[in-house]
Amino acid sequence: MAPHVFPSVEYSTQETAQIDEWLSSTTSDKLETSLPTINDNLKDKTTLLGSKLSIADIVVYARVAELAKKWSSEERTGGESGGWRYLLRWIDYVQNTPALNLKISDEDKVPVDHSAVGTVVRGQEPKKEKDAAAAAGGNGKAKGKGKADADAAGESVLDKVTGAVEAVKEKIVVAGTGVLPEAVTGKKQKKEKAPKAPAPKKEGMEL
Repeated sequence: MAPHVFPSVEYSTQETAQIDEWLSSTTSDKLETSLPTINDNLKDKTTLLGSKLSIADIVVYARVAELAKKWSSEERTGGESGGWRYLLRWIDYVQNTPALNLKISDEDKVPVDHSAVGTVVRGQEPKKEKDAAAAAGGNGKAKGKGKADADAAGESVLDKVTGAVEAVKEKIVVAGTGVLPEAVTGKKQKKEKAPKAPAPKKEGMEL
């Protein structure tokens, strides 16, 4: 998954499975019933995976944003549970973080009262997740069969996000370029190769 979406980030097999689960559990017919799970998961995390950004953050944001704009003050931060405050904090992070280099106009952003939802919390992966990552090969690298499983799961994830990415293309572009980021397209932008300098000519030897 990582080479196709976030080339600089490595995901364990378990993290890849989590990405797949977030994408499949937040489709239009499941989104509202999944909100409590998302909100609770983000209580002590910055991203859906904890601290790593993934395609799940972009796609779930795209699915939740319009719904979040319609929430009342009570739904946002009220009641004994505090409403959707953790979800809103995460929404604010995704739509503004320089790490994604996204450009969403102010009118399209979900309005968030920072004093009501707090600041971004850097999440810590539970110990069992760290152990699973270590078992997969250390530093989140999947080896052998684990790597094959991760690659297969990654392909299914990319298939699932296509529709959601298409829905936000006009709103999410790389700042100042009008080009979608690799995180959204899943494709690396081609870099132009610098022309090679001509090789110096060798002077002929005089006999």
